[in-house]
Amino acid sequence: LRKWLLTERGPLALEAFWALASSGGWMDGDFANVGEHPNEHVRAWIVRTLCDDGAISDATQDALVGIGRAERSHAVVAQLACSARRLSPQQEAAVVDAIMGNPLLADDPQLPLLVWWGLESSNRRDTTDSVRFPYPAGMSRPLTDFFNERVARRFLSGNIARGPDRIGTLFELVQSGNDNIEPVLRGVATALRANPEVPTHVIRPHLQRLRNARPNDLLVLEVLARTGDYAACGALRKLVADAKAPEADRLKAVGVLRDVRDLEAKRLFLDRLATEKGGAVRAGLLGGLEAFDDPAVGERVLALYPSFPPAVKARAVQVLVTRPAWARLLLKQVDAGTFPKADVSVDGARAAAALGDKDVTALVEKHFGKLAPSTAGEKQARIAWLNTALGRAGPGDATNGKLLFTKHCGACHQLFGEGGKVGPDLTTADRKNRGYLLAQIVDPSGSI
Repeated sequence: LRKWLLTERGPLALEAFWALASSGGWMDGDFANVGEHPNEHVRAWIVRTLCDDGAISDATQDALVGIGRAERSHAVVAQLACSARRLSPQQEAAVVDAIMGNPLLADDPQLPLLVWWGLESSNRRDTTDSVRFPYPAGMSRPLTDFFNERVARRFLSGNIARGPDRIGTLFELVQSGNDNIEPVLRGVATALRANPEVPTHVIRPHLQRLRNARPNDLLVLEVLARTGDYAACGALRKLVADAKAPEADRLKAVGVLRDVRDLEAKRLFLDRLATEKGGAVRAGLLGGLEAFDDPAVGERVLALYPSFPPAVKARAVQVLVTRPAWARLLLKQVDAGTFPKADVSVDGARAAAALGDKDVTALVEKHFGKLAPSTAGEKQARIAWLNTALGRAGPGDATNGKLLFTKHCGACHQLFGEGGKVGPDLTTADRKNRGYLLAQIVDPSGSI
């Protein structure tokens, strides 16, 4: 078996290695003879076998570090990045750090993800506070941005040793190296969105200096607002109120103020809702108002409802059935005949009943009957029925389709640059796949 392993280059060499490994005939000392085998798959399996037990010698670690730095096979480097997770945090960090210096990372879309997987694992598992994220100096701009954004996010995730304290060093390295600070800011914003209570005292001086240098930078304002900075929230409110500002920036500002529950934004959103002309911004403002559990919000939305275009009306009903007090106001108007029942879909009525308020449930049952939550089977049946019906129908009418899209979808979604920016851009969606489209329409929250 050893002879075949040493002399063969094709599948027989790999089979010989498997036989040696499974029969107990493979020894770590054999690595010196076959570690540079011409068959990349043999080399990859050798790496896996060396790491499978989770304990390697210093000499083996040095050899794996050399492979990580110099190997030119994507398969071998990918296996090394995966197998390194079986090692101690310190050994894994050393191996993955070496892979970061391998030029293969620049032309393989998957390897950076595997490397990040290893960096994250070694830092998360470390209990000695000795493992560090290596700074990606000398890498291409896309790779530097890729790693910096993820490191920033991980530092504030809550399970990295002294992460909130160490992130200040990342800011210093990026700024001293004249690298792009935006990926770091994006990582911080993402982390604060998920964990708003994480300490941010270390980065506040850096953020204030950025604010002074870039006073209108929306990303800087977002991060500051998520740290509780009152002045940044004020700047975002000013942006929302500026009808001449780009629509996408205004909607982004609405989303941030909603996330941080800025109390002064509630009055602003209600005022702008009455005066805005664009459907996308109005729909965004309605989404922003969801954050405020105030009966006055429901009253104001209902008062303005007749002035909304159809797509914004649909969004308004979605918002009104998210709070018991608002749903009660809505259904009382339906009961009194002052609100069109046809505007409340069965799904909307079902959402209102799911709030668990007895008065709301009674009104839902009075006008819509008893509604149980849709099961996965019911949704699949609906998708199948629609798919069959469309298959029997004649060819579509693109002109009328565009009108329907503009009326029902365009307030929130863009298609080829037209429409709102509240929801995802549908230009790159798999629109030729009818099954995919029906699944997204029938169950839009099925995947996020």
